[in-house]
Amino acid sequence: MQTELEILRAKNSALETLLLRKDKKIERLEEEIRLHILARFGKKSEAYVNPAQLGLFNEVESEAAQSLSEPEPEETSVGPYTKNRGHRRPLPDFLPRERIEYDLSPEEKICKIHNEPLIRIGEDVSEQLEIIPEQIKVTQHVRPKYKCSCCESGIKQQLAPARALPGTMASASLLAYIAVAKYVDHLPLYRLEQKFSRIFVNLPRLTMARWMIKLSDVFQPLYNLMQDDLLAGPIIQMDETEIQVLKEDGRDPATKSRMWVRARDRTTGPPIILYNYFPTRGTKVIDELLGGYNGVLQSDGYKSYDLFASRNSVTHAACLAHCRRKFWEAFKAAEKAKNTFAEQGLKFIGDIYKVEAETKRLSPEDRLSIRKEKMAPIFSAFKEWVDDTINKVPASLKTGEALRYLNDQWPKLQHVLEDGRIPLDTNFIESKIRPFTIGRKNWLFSDTPAGAHASAMLYSVIETAKANNVEPYAYLQHVIELLPKVTCVEEISALLPYNFSKQNLQ
Repeated sequence: MQTELEILRAKNSALETLLLRKDKKIERLEEEIRLHILARFGKKSEAYVNPAQLGLFNEVESEAAQSLSEPEPEETSVGPYTKNRGHRRPLPDFLPRERIEYDLSPEEKICKIHNEPLIRIGEDVSEQLEIIPEQIKVTQHVRPKYKCSCCESGIKQQLAPARALPGTMASASLLAYIAVAKYVDHLPLYRLEQKFSRIFVNLPRLTMARWMIKLSDVFQPLYNLMQDDLLAGPIIQMDETEIQVLKEDGRDPATKSRMWVRARDRTTGPPIILYNYFPTRGTKVIDELLGGYNGVLQSDGYKSYDLFASRNSVTHAACLAHCRRKFWEAFKAAEKAKNTFAEQGLKFIGDIYKVEAETKRLSPEDRLSIRKEKMAPIFSAFKEWVDDTINKVPASLKTGEALRYLNDQWPKLQHVLEDGRIPLDTNFIESKIRPFTIGRKNWLFSDTPAGAHASAMLYSVIETAKANNVEPYAYLQHVIELLPKVTCVEEISALLPYNFSKQNLQ
C-alpha cells in the first residue's frame, strides 16, 4: 500500500509532466504567433539577414531612403556628347524608330564672322519610348465564285485556308492576344470583355472561354512532342499547386483540385514546362504522368513521390531549398534568433550554396568534381551536426520539425554528389509555378474541368516559350497561324518553342 509521501510524489511527477507538455505547447504557439506577425508585417524574402533585424518593421522607410540616396537614371547633354548617368538600359534595337530632327535654319548654318557654311560635326540623340494603343481592324477573306455561262458544270471557288478555329471570327492575332492577356498578364476574361466594349466590340467572356478551350486542342500536337522529349530526358522536376474547379461531377465546389507541373531546366536540354490538371493528389497521378520514366525525379518531400520511385527504376532526388525553408521558418519563429540551432542549420546550407555558385558555368563533369572536393566535406559535417542535435529539440517545435525533415530527406540529398546534372533544389520549377499562382489570385478559379485542362495546355506552351526566351505573343500568333497547315511531325517539331528562332517571326 502506497504511503502518503509516495502518493504526493506520484502526483507531483504527473503535474511536472503535464506542465512540461504545456510549456512545449506554449512555446509552439508562441512560434506560430511570431510567424504570423512576420508573415503580415515582415519581408517575404527568405534571404538570410542579421538576426537583430528580424524585429524591425521599417522596410518601407529603409527601402525608400535607399532609393532616394541612389541617383535616378537620366540622360544629360553636355557639350558635343551625351553623358549617361545611372544604369538605364538602351531601348531594344529591333523596335522601329521614327527620326525627328531639330535642325538649324539655313541662315543659322552660316558663320556670322567668316560668312562660311558651318560643318556638321555630329549630333545628339535622345530616345523616348512611344506607346501606340491596340490597333484593331477587320480582315475580310474574299473567295470569288465562278461558273460557266454555257453549262451546269458547277461553281468553282478557291478553298478556304486552314484556320485554328474555323467558323469563328477569331484570327490568330486575336487568339494570341486573349491568351497572352489571360495567361501572361493575368487578366480575367471579364476585364478583357470590358476592354473590348470600350472600343465598341462585343466579345463576351463566354465566347473567349470557349475559344481558349478549343485553342488548347490545337496545341495538343506540340504538347505531345514536348512530353515525349521531357520523358526521354535524364532529369525531371515535379511539383503541384492548388486550383479550384467549381463545376465538377461528384465534387463540392469548395474542394481543392491540383495543377501538376513537370519541368526540365537548362542543365540537360532546352527548358520544358508541362502543366496537367487532376482533381486529386494521389500516387496514381504521378504514375500516369511519369509512366515509363526511368531517370531522376527531383521533388519536395511529398511521400507519394517516394512511393512512385520505390515502385519504378527511378532515382529520387530531394530539394535542399525545401529543407532550408524549414530552418528559415524556425529561425523567424525563434524568440532569440541569434546562436540558435536554426541559425546554425542555415549557415551549413549557405556554405553548400556558396560552393554551388562556383560551378554555375561549368560542365556537369566539372561541377561534380567541385562538389566532391568542396561540398562533400560540408555535407559530412552537416550530417554529424544533425545527428548530434536532432534529439535535443522537441519535434513539436519548428527547429525540431526542420531537423527531422532534413534527416528524412538526407539520402535523397546525397544524389547531387553522384551526378553533376542534378540541381541542388527545385527552384526552377517553383519559379514556373509562380505565374500560375499569380494568375490564380486574379481569376480565382476555373469554372469547369475543361477550362482547367485548357489552362494547363496553354500555360505549358506559353511558359515553355518564355523559358526559351521566345516572346509569347509573337510566338503564339505565328504558331496558331501555321499549326492548322502542317502535314507531318517534322513540321510540328519545327514549331516547338525551343526549335523556334526569331527569324521565323520576320
